Amino acid sequence: MADRALSEEAMLSGLRGIHLPPDPPGGPLAEIAAAAGFGLLLALLIATLLRVFTFRRTPAAAAPDPEKILSGRNEGEQRTLLLHALKARKPEAFHRLKSSLYRPDTPLDTASLLRELRDD
Repeated sequence: MADRALSEEAMLSGLRGIHLPPDPPGGPLAEIAAAAGFGLLLALLIATLLRVFTFRRTPAAAAPDPEKILSGRNEGEQRTLLLHALKARKPEAFHRLKSSLYRPDTPLDTASLLRELRDD
């Protein structure tokens, strides 16, 4: 340390001589690349935090036997319940049948849905 204290005037005159270069190295392209890099880094950090802290669904409990659920319901309700059960138990079979759900030429009947649900 210096033996004597600097006066305020001497300190300010020393600071006046410090200047940044007029153009950064690489020019405006480097500034844009740096800003994009920081933005991507921030987006990656936010995505990681969201993935860690978002709510995860617990697996659904075992669904009851479809025969018990279907008794006393009309055809449309039975088809809906079977599709829900199929989606929960066998998602690959549900995705295979999903394209034919709203097509008039290939209606899904409850018997074929029950068969699909029982096939192992």
